[in-house]
Parts: sequence; C-alpha cells; structure tokens
Amino acid sequence: MRKDYSELGLLIPLFPIFLLGMLPLLVFPLAGFAGLGIIGGLMIGCGFAECLRATQEYNEHIVVRGDLARPHQARHLSSLRSGLRWAKGLGAAGVSITGIAIAGLYWN
Repeated sequence: MRKDYSELGLLIPLFPIFLLGMLPLLVFPLAGFAGLGIIGGLMIGCGFAECLRATQEYNEHIVVRGDLARPHQARHLSSLRSGLRWAKGLGAAGVSITGIAIAGLYWN
C-alpha cells in the first residue's frame, strides 16, 4: 500500500529557506525610494531576461530544429508573442516603479 503524504511534510523543511530568502527583500523598503528604485531595476532586468528567453526558445524551435510546418510555426509564434507580452509588462512596471523612485528622491 502506498502512503499518502501531506504537503505539510514538504513545507516544514523548506520554511527556514523561505525565511532566509525573504530577509533581503524586506531591507529594500527600509531603504526608501532608493530601495524602490532597486526593485524597479530588478523588474526591468527580469523583463529583459524574459524577452531573451522567449526569443531564444522561438529561435531554437524554428531555426535549429527546423519546425517549418504551418501548425508548428503558428504555435511557436503564439508562444513567442505571449512571452514578449509578459516581458513588456514587466519592463513597463519596472520603468514606472523606477520613475516613481526617481521622482520620490527628487522631491523628497
């Protein structure tokens, strides 16, 4: 018989790792507008990385593997557009947060 394990058994050993990883993120708001600018810069970097990942995945499927059939091209192109849309959203959010941080540093 197979014993059913609860998700709590996985959560308890990972909880200290979660707490240790959360501490650096809690320092950014204490830095004020400069911390907000750092968070915005990180979001811009994440958007750029997502753009590169989506483009690399599309190029790998189309160029390297040679998926030239129409249904496969449409599927990969849709995946590329979805990834680029997410990347643009992250970049726009990062730029707006960074703009708020710069304005806060200027007028504060």
